[in-house]
Amino acid sequence: MNTTLMTEKTSATKPPAREATFTLEELTPMVLALPKDDREELAELIECSLEQFGPEEIDAAWHAELDRRVAEIESGEEVGIPWEETREKMRRIVVEARQTASTREQ
Repeated sequence: MNTTLMTEKTSATKPPAREATFTLEELTPMVLALPKDDREELAELIECSLEQFGPEEIDAAWHAELDRRVAEIESGEEVGIPWEETREKMRRIVVEARQTASTREQ
């Protein structure tokens, strides 16, 4: 599988970037060597390309969902979960996940 990588950033004043073609096997170590923030941004871009929605559309959808949830809570249709209960549930999930990962490594 070949992947095209832009080797220069484009802007309104620059001509389009040159393209270099890499195989997935060549590209993988380069991507994994990127700083965590860059890998997260790249993962988001890839996810958006698969879903065929841009970051702006995803942000708009999240804002709409948050507005809907807030409206439900404010109207009394839904009841929020207390932070203490949520935090404890999250801790249990993390502990279970670590135990499962530890068991798999052995």
